[in-house]
Amino acid sequence: MMRRRIWIDNLVQGGLVNRIVIYWVSILAYFAIGQLVFQWIDRPELSFEEHCGALVGTFGFWLPGLVLLLPLIIFDIVKLSHRFAGPIYRLKKFLDSVDTGKEKGQLWFRDGDFWSELVDPINHIVGRMYTAEAKATELKMRLNVVEREKQTLQYQFDQLKAKMKASGELKGDVKPSLVPDAILKGVSSMPGTAVQS
Repeated sequence: MMRRRIWIDNLVQGGLVNRIVIYWVSILAYFAIGQLVFQWIDRPELSFEEHCGALVGTFGFWLPGLVLLLPLIIFDIVKLSHRFAGPIYRLKKFLDSVDTGKEKGQLWFRDGDFWSELVDPINHIVGRMYTAEAKATELKMRLNVVEREKQTLQYQFDQLKAKMKASGELKGDVKPSLVPDAILKGVSSMPGTAVQS
């Protein structure tokens, strides 16, 4: 699949281009200074202006080719950088989408991309996260059901307790932890409580 974008990551690709230009200028400066020193040693009788003129004559043949070569090198390095800047960009977008809940698919890299070995582990981790989220949602729903049942049982217990007190059947206090089983079983007498027959 062809990439539609040439510039993906300003920080990474911009840093690479800056380094290429710095190295290119440094190499030119190195050879120019070396050539100038060599000329000075070889022909010390010439003036500085004559040495500079000879240097321009020497480099005049090579400089246009070197200037044309620079954009080709930059283009090739930027194109190569797609193989590692592209996957990291896609990984960042994927994780952002997962974090916001928009992404439910899987991560993928293009053929030839670097770090393709990261795809399977990341998809596995994200899949486990989805499974954990689903289980957490299920447990939350079950907890809500239990809470509602608890409130219902507590209400039934309070009603039963009030009726027993009103009829004079109940002396003392009832342990609430024993009441739900008694209510569910339909038992009128509750163990561990003071019930008057």
